[in-house]
Amino acid sequence: MTDSDHTFLDHDPLKREALDWVVRLTSGTATVADADRLTAWRAAHPDHEAAFRDAVRTWKLLGDAARAAGAAPATAAPARRPAVLGRRALLVGSVAASVAAVAVLGRNPPLGLWPSFDELAADYRTAKGERRRIVLSDDVSVHLNTQSSVAVRTSPHRLSLVAGEAIVTCRAGAGEAVELVAGHGRVVAGEAEFSARLDGQTASVVCLEGDVVIHHGSRRLRLLRGQQARYSADGLDSAAPADVETATAWTNGLLVFKNRPLAEVIDEVNRYRPGRILVTRSELGGRLVNASFHIDRLDLIPAQIRDVFGVSVTELPGGLVLIG
Repeated sequence: MTDSDHTFLDHDPLKREALDWVVRLTSGTATVADADRLTAWRAAHPDHEAAFRDAVRTWKLLGDAARAAGAAPATAAPARRPAVLGRRALLVGSVAASVAAVAVLGRNPPLGLWPSFDELAADYRTAKGERRRIVLSDDVSVHLNTQSSVAVRTSPHRLSLVAGEAIVTCRAGAGEAVELVAGHGRVVAGEAEFSARLDGQTASVVCLEGDVVIHHGSRRLRLLRGQQARYSADGLDSAAPADVETATAWTNGLLVFKNRPLAEVIDEVNRYRPGRILVTRSELGGRLVNASFHIDRLDLIPAQIRDVFGVSVTELPGGLVLIG
């Protein structure tokens, strides 16, 4: 840590407040209300947003330093000196102790109850149930689905899908290809439109117009209009026909399911509605569903499931619904 790091931590109240937000988010005690308050705080003034991004970078640097310290090889013991425990040692030691918690709680919040650390740091993010169209330039636009985040890497032509789902439109006048990094690969497109979605570390890409190329390690896969492919750390699938109507139904305010297990349907619905629905019986989660739901009327789904499958529905405070 340098003197400038001490300046960040000690002498700038706004940056200290931003770092306090980061620490709270990764503490394991953060709530949905905390995430909402942070969103409001960031939007209150451009200086707040700048301070938060600085805090993100500082926190990541501290985590990297702690991991490097933990991995350093042992050396011969120096001559004994009086024990002096300075501020730097205390800070790095605290970070080292919390690296695992940050990785789990900051990047994988339990039950998705609040946005991940990376999502909050993204340039554009949608809340639960929100959909948003973003015009990055005259030639590049992004349509974000619910609980989705996109970061601009270096220009409107260099993007990262941090979480969720997005449709990217690249027009003829772009002059250069658009690149979207998603998970363990990247999608490159000229004049085209495509959707990309991240489910954990698995990405799925659907070519809606034109053609796109997926880069995954040393492999390259071209998708034509109406084709899709999935990839993860384990590899890249071959191109396959896509159900474009289902994949893009959310842009028209609908969720369409065709022969999908109820458990998967509920997981998808939970991305859009407040609270959370939980299926308490595994055999019920395997029942197949064919249905279309209006996104603005998802509060009716628990009662519909009860009527169709003859199951019990228990509503608890905080929007938690148990189906079993």
